[in-house]
Amino acid sequence: MSDPMNAPVAGGFLAVVIELYGVDIVADVLHVDAAQVAAWLETGPPLWTYIRISEFEDKVERASKDVRQA
Repeated sequence: MSDPMNAPVAGGFLAVVIELYGVDIVADVLHVDAAQVAAWLETGPPLWTYIRISEFEDKVERASKDVRQA
């Protein structure tokens, strides 16, 4: 059984991740630009694209701390 926290980013799942975290955070975690992430919504991401949900959570947590400290 696969680990749901380390799932392939399929087109539908990518849309959900973008909805939850935003294009900029998704692009940052996947090390691509925001335009590429937007294009993947149409074409689907390449097969190598795997994510760990915890990476997104960590980015959001750090961004929240930065905003609170500012």
